[in-house]
Amino acid sequence: DRLGELGVRPGDRVVVSMRKGWEQVAAVLGVLRAGCVYVPVDPALPGERVRYLIEHTEARVVLTQPALVEGEWPAGVSVVAVTAEGAGRGPGGHVGRREVTDLAYVIFTSGSTGVPK
Repeated sequence: DRLGELGVRPGDRVVVSMRKGWEQVAAVLGVLRAGCVYVPVDPALPGERVRYLIEHTEARVVLTQPALVEGEWPAGVSVVAVTAEGAGRGPGGHVGRREVTDLAYVIFTSGSTGVPK
C-alpha cells in the first residue's frame, strides 16, 4: 500500500489535487480504503490558495497526476503521481479501520469572506 509506505495512517488527511479522470477515482478510493481523510483541492486554483488549503488540513501527502507534479507545493509535503502502474499494484493488505464517527472527507467552502469554514 503506497500510502502506508509514505507513513500515512488511518485518520490522516490526504489531498487529492487532480483534473477529472480515472486517476482521481483511483486516488479517492485508495485514500478511503486506507482509512484516511479525503481532501479535494482543485488544481486550477491559484497556487497560494492551494498551498493554504494543504497547510490548513495538515496533510503530508498530495496525490496528483503526472502532469501536475511540478506544481508549487508546500515544503515538507510528499507529492505522488498516480499512474496506471501504481494503481495496478493494488491496495495490499492494509485496510484502515473505520468507525461511524471517523471523518471521510474535508471540503473547504467559502462565503463572502473567502475564508474556509
